[in-house]
Amino acid sequence: MRNESGYRLAAAVVLLLVGLSTGFEASAGEMMIEAFSGKQKFTQVWPGGTIEQGGGSGMPWLRVVTEGDGNGVFVANVRPYKPTIDLSGKFVKLWLRLDQLTNLGGLELRLSSDRFAESYFAFGFPLFDDEDFNIVRDGVWTTITLGFAQARRQGNPSRSAINSIGLYVADTGKQAPVTLYWGGIAAVDEPSEGVLSFTFDDGYDEHLSAAEMMAVHGFRGTAYVIPDAVGQHEYMTLHQLVDLQERYGWDVAAHHQTPFTTMRPDELEDTILGVQRFLVDNEFYRGVGHLAYPLGKQNTSLVRPLVRKHFTTARVASHGFETLPPADPHLLRTLNVTTDTTPEQVGQAALRAKQNKEWLLLMFHWFVEDPQFETQYSIKGFVKLLEQVAQTGIRVAPVSEVWDACGRYRGTGGCQIGTALAAPSP
Repeated sequence: MRNESGYRLAAAVVLLLVGLSTGFEASAGEMMIEAFSGKQKFTQVWPGGTIEQGGGSGMPWLRVVTEGDGNGVFVANVRPYKPTIDLSGKFVKLWLRLDQLTNLGGLELRLSSDRFAESYFAFGFPLFDDEDFNIVRDGVWTTITLGFAQARRQGNPSRSAINSIGLYVADTGKQAPVTLYWGGIAAVDEPSEGVLSFTFDDGYDEHLSAAEMMAVHGFRGTAYVIPDAVGQHEYMTLHQLVDLQERYGWDVAAHHQTPFTTMRPDELEDTILGVQRFLVDNEFYRGVGHLAYPLGKQNTSLVRPLVRKHFTTARVASHGFETLPPADPHLLRTLNVTTDTTPEQVGQAALRAKQNKEWLLLMFHWFVEDPQFETQYSIKGFVKLLEQVAQTGIRVAPVSEVWDACGRYRGTGGCQIGTALAAPSP
């Protein structure tokens, strides 16, 4: 067990190691497709906007600037890649920075096997009006991974014979341009199979009933709990949390009632240490390094740096399917299961994750007989949902176990989940 100074010392070491990383590099299990070193030229596919290949601090980039008129700018390689690029069994990883993000009207990565004559895969990037929900943020480099299951298909592109890559960017047409820096794109080996994690926010007492229902199928979950709410009305007691861990094999992990984005720096760090102290003092060791952002909100100025300093992973509240390994373990994407989400839709999502070797994190809040609010879910619906997931045969495991098995994987051939991850205990 560590005291507060121990937390701070360990966190400082982690921060130092993170700070040593520079540039955009592919690891052993990745293949760099384009690093804008100058070997391949890029140009606008149609007139409009300006582009420039350059770099700074040892990091080459391609810069694209729109004209502020709402017309999109599409840039792609001039000559086809030879040999063609086989992306079978891989997902893509890219590095982006957007300036004037509030002016962004559209953004797509496109991959083609016929030089965009008729066919391509198009990958979109979701953005929310409340920027604290977004993964892509203004003025900072962002690493993003994209699985082919999320791509829109135009025509009949061949994933095994990609010869052209391009990026489409448009502004909102209010005479305000957008500047995009593209730092490179790589291909990453998919894991051996898909996996699903059930996650539950806040620590409500009905989550213990959810654990009982899940145990019928051999499923275990992750409970992100609010320490200050433990033992309060409608929340689990400490005894129940211990049952959740010891009897049902769940993670008990970190959460809070107040969005971190509203806190001062000293207040936020003290809050984080207090949450982790509760988990350590009560021997919830598996979950101490895993966080769900309160209300899913985070920012780049304060929250992300402190969360990276103290946590191994952090889950947001939207953005859908995740890859293994994730692009950023402190921005784990999730599917928010709301009142309107049907059991069949979750079953389809689980099947997609299995077939496309993705990590599907499901986010739940309250369980009630008759849902009235968006964050409530029907108990009967949850029983059907579990049956739908079970029918797919997808592997189910808590967040900490998936991370330990494959989150840090950087080898070749993709993480072998079946051998790295223990079979669920009923």
